Amino acid sequence: MTKYATLKQYQPYIDVIRKDLKIPDNVYVEVKFAALRSSRDGDCTYHHSRYMVVRVSKFLLHTEVLDTLMHEFRHVYQRVNKLLVFVKRGKELWNNKEFIQYSARKNWNGYYNAPWEVDARLYGEYNKILFPGGKLPVQRKYIGKVGKITFYKI
Repeated sequence: MTKYATLKQYQPYIDVIRKDLKIPDNVYVEVKFAALRSSRDGDCTYHHSRYMVVRVSKFLLHTEVLDTLMHEFRHVYQRVNKLLVFVKRGKELWNNKEFIQYSARKNWNGYYNAPWEVDARLYGEYNKILFPGGKLPVQRKYIGKVGKITFYKI
């Protein structure tokens, strides 16, 4: 039986990503795992500053899901922090500079090289550090300190 990616399975990873990006709790991000059209791994839809939808293909391998979640949540971060601002259909502001927003289907190179996509891909690759071996970071409980040495229970 094929196992598909689910929200329940990935919620702990999403929580770590949100914390790493410092996305405020008052920003609601609806995460959906779905069978996406074409070869898309995921997308992020901006509805307004406090509500966004992240969709991830449920057919991806574990490391691909992590990469895609991080990539799409980076877009949430970009919107929340106003690095990426909608101007009008087909236009975006990136760091206060206007860019054409290309459709991946119509102009792959323009889409792929957009600065917000480059930034999101770089953050997506950070999953190897944030989730070593594709696993959640070990939660360590602080025990105490003796001199300069800090002790944690693993």
